[in-house]
Amino acid sequence: MPDSAAAKILVADDDQSLVRTLMWILKENGYEVVVAPGGEGLMGKLEEERPHLLLLDIMMPKVDGLQLLAKMKADERFRDLPVLMISSMPPEEATVKSLGLGAADFIAKPFRVRELLARVKAHIRTAQELSRARDEAQSRAAIVDILHEVTDSLKPDEIYHILVRRVARVLQISKCSMVLAKAGEQLGVVVAAYENPMLRNLQIELARYPEIERALASGRAVLVEDVATDPVYAEERARWERERITVPTRSAVAMPFSMKDQQVGVFFLRTTGE
Repeated sequence: MPDSAAAKILVADDDQSLVRTLMWILKENGYEVVVAPGGEGLMGKLEEERPHLLLLDIMMPKVDGLQLLAKMKADERFRDLPVLMISSMPPEEATVKSLGLGAADFIAKPFRVRELLARVKAHIRTAQELSRARDEAQSRAAIVDILHEVTDSLKPDEIYHILVRRVARVLQISKCSMVLAKAGEQLGVVVAAYENPMLRNLQIELARYPEIERALASGRAVLVEDVATDPVYAEERARWERERITVPTRSAVAMPFSMKDQQVGVFFLRTTGE
């Protein structure tokens, strides 16, 4: 899911004046906005547009917003989509009904623009974090399955290369290395690399790979979306400039893994700008 400034918001309301106002406000703040006038055809719009947030009016002439909410939340495809209900109903009654059916929040008409934007941003960010956490959990589960598949009869270097090959294929990424290291250590050892099957036991300075250091220290996956701009790489970028080094890596993920209940290293995944 993209950051809030690039998110898509679907507005379902029968008040065309309000819809125009919402579109103007949201677009001015960097959001992409699509509309389901009066809530009609909402399920089709959800399928077609795949928004990151739904603004849904409770009371509309042709359709009932609460019924639409219940129908949407019963559909696995949209169950996790955050829904911000808007209505002129008494806040107490509307809030109880909306939240009980799975809405993320409720805001009463007329609303304050700053409050609306703050809630929109907060719910998109929460949904984004949930999506990332689920993706991470799925990736970890896949890696655990791979680890269980590797038999004890193989030599360590054979095991390492099987692991990087399987992880790279599961995650559909072309550059995947296995780095053995522990939190606090200065050096790590690259024992296998999917993109270079001949590589064996390459020693690296962990200080030059801040995402690996952070992943080892936290025990959690660390994502660097763009090494050219991410603050975590500020010192390394300065060194690259001094030493006139060209680095093809665009983004990187360090995913810690354990063996026999002990954290022993990370899978280091990279993409290039190609």
